[in-house]
Amino acid sequence: HIDQSPIGRSPRSNPATYLKALDPIRALFAEQIDARTRGLTAGHFSFNVEGGRCDTCEGDGFLAIDMQFMANVYMKCPECGGKRFRQQVLDVKYRGLNIAEVLDMTAREAFTFFRGQRKVQAKLKFLLDVGLDYLRLGQPATTLSGGEAQRLKLAAHLAAKRRGRTLFILDEPTTGLHFSDIVQLMDCFDALLEVGHSLIVVEHNLQLMKAADWLIDIGPGAAQDGGRVVVTGTPEEVAECGESMTGQVLAKAFARERS
Repeated sequence: HIDQSPIGRSPRSNPATYLKALDPIRALFAEQIDARTRGLTAGHFSFNVEGGRCDTCEGDGFLAIDMQFMANVYMKCPECGGKRFRQQVLDVKYRGLNIAEVLDMTAREAFTFFRGQRKVQAKLKFLLDVGLDYLRLGQPATTLSGGEAQRLKLAAHLAAKRRGRTLFILDEPTTGLHFSDIVQLMDCFDALLEVGHSLIVVEHNLQLMKAADWLIDIGPGAAQDGGRVVVTGTPEEVAECGESMTGQVLAKAFARERS
């Protein structure tokens, strides 16, 4: 069930870690000459473990000040300046940028930046495929909207090629999406179908309904006025049912396309 619940309750979780895109990035930084001379391994380029993370803020990037009877106040870590890592880790650069600067990139920027690095680009491409190219790699999971979390979960399933055939159930995945984002989402659905998965989508979006293989219209109205199956079939068959409100909308859409 691909719902809109958060992918994690900790700000340490982010798109890069969720898709395991950070693993090849850390390995790449560990291969740099500056990293080797300092004895740094891939593990040092993580703000979740000791050795590479800032000791003052323990990789959070900020310090919490207890205000007792009021809400805590958060201030940027004075040691790392909010970058989460030790200075010796930040001194290691790949193509002129350190690990903190890379995590501040959007998925689209990072995909271009890591040209030639197939392992990194292969992971990042799934973010692009589901329309999340604008997310920063290190953006805390707690700041993602429900729709973004839902699409990030889809990206993770696309990335897991060895996963067996799966039935995905999605509830209103197009909510809040721009027309161009819906097109990308439909491409994502097509990619899931091509590798043998199946989808059940609860949706009212006309564009998505027209692209469906099979529709089940439950109505005839909403809430207490609904609850029964009005018609089932292909979008064209549903459009021929005059009792179906969905069919009436589809019929108008198909008529506009023919005219």
